[in-house]
Order: sequence, then structure tokens, then C-alpha cells
Amino acid sequence: MTVEQAGRKVAVTAEELHGAEREQAWQQIKAAADNFRKYEETTDRLLPVIRLAPR
Repeated sequence: MTVEQAGRKVAVTAEELHGAEREQAWQQIKAAADNFRKYEETTDRLLPVIRLAPR
């Protein structure tokens, strides 16, 4: 998989996070993007958190 950031393409590997690692990342996401916190309040499903790491 390739993502583009600041005009630069980077090959990455995607990994779904689980347990405490997911919860820690999810708290950081909600702190940085309020719309995710609001969306979480309107759904009853657990939203996946995916880590993208450079290859």
C-alpha cells in the first residue's frame, strides 16, 4: 500500500490495533480530531484503528 503525505509517496504496511494499544491510539485520535469523538457517541460498534508504518 502507498500513501501520500506532503506530496511524497511512501510505501506502508497497515496493522489493526487491539486492546490497550488500540485504546491508547484511539485517545490520541480523539484528542486531535473532535469529529471522531462525536462519531463514537453516535454508533454502538467499536471503530477500528489502523497503524500505517513505513516499509
